[in-house]
Amino acid sequence: AMYNAGITTYVIGFGSGVDTPPIIAKLQNMADWGSGNMLDYFDANNQMALQTALQTIIDGIDFDPCCGFNDCSFNSEPTT
Repeated sequence: AMYNAGITTYVIGFGSGVDTPPIIAKLQNMADWGSGNMLDYFDANNQMALQTALQTIIDGIDFDPCCGFNDCSFNSEPTT
């Protein structure tokens, strides 16, 4: 229902316990339902894989420029 309302759900299986066939099937089903059968779930069995999955998800999202993240790199930190 959320996907039909325009909300995509991204599924990440994190940890060593997600490598069994029944869990893999559940994760893939959730990813299918949440993306209209367009995305696979992300298998993240360690911190690096989790970071990569999160970065991939964030990079694929189109943000409204009016709601963009604050980038403070152009302004120096206050000293007082």
